[in-house]
Amino acid sequence: LAVKWKLPEVVHFAIRYYRDVEQAKDCQQEVLLTSLAHGFSRWLVGDADETEISQHPVLPQLNIYPDELEALMNKRSAIETAIEAVTS
Repeated sequence: LAVKWKLPEVVHFAIRYYRDVEQAKDCQQEVLLTSLAHGFSRWLVGDADETEISQHPVLPQLNIYPDELEALMNKRSAIETAIEAVTS
């Protein structure tokens, strides 16, 4: 789909490797961010718990520290409100 839609190469890599970040040879930062975003989206819809997010394997590679992760997770309510606003 990414090829058919002629999306940028970085998008191809992010889609292809977000579940297996170690295999990404290019666009590693984008792949790591996409992997973490996938984890956060699963947490927001209830498919993952806080432990899964707090132990996400890409956190060290992205230099996200526990206090920064906690600050992000504390924004859950605001994120849910924003999602509700654009989906209703």
